[in-house]
Amino acid sequence: ETKQLSPQAMSAVSLMALPGNVRQLENLCHWITVMAPSQLVRAEDLPEEVRQSQEGSGDGRAEDAEPALAARVANAESAVKGEIGMPAWQELLRQEVARALAANAPAPQDGRMHGWAKEFEAAVLGVALKHTRGRRIEAAQLLGIGRNTMTRKIAELNLEGGD
Repeated sequence: ETKQLSPQAMSAVSLMALPGNVRQLENLCHWITVMAPSQLVRAEDLPEEVRQSQEGSGDGRAEDAEPALAARVANAESAVKGEIGMPAWQELLRQEVARALAANAPAPQDGRMHGWAKEFEAAVLGVALKHTRGRRIEAAQLLGIGRNTMTRKIAELNLEGGD
């Protein structure tokens, strides 16, 4: 899911002085994608320098910056969709791995990397099977793997139900 800025966060971002500084805006979008704790980004979730720019500027009305903001939002949306930089799913994967490592939870018996790889594989195979309505050969062809590999992976990952 795409992250959304609350009206207060939108106001704070729109008041930032970014005259033609696309790199700074991209960095902010990346920071929000990685660091914001929820899908709805509040003003207090933004980096300190963004919050300070809001405090240091007059009444904080977002209407004054609407035209420039529309271009910024379009840039941010394309970045999240992977048109600029990495695809959104890779960024979400990185966030989840970082969260798990930061939580320092005990690793599964077969190790974190192996566990994550199995989960990734199960997700990819499950989606392919769902897409092909459980037709294993067609799913294998879509993924570029052999039908025997598909059958073996389904058994290994307990995907017998086709999802």
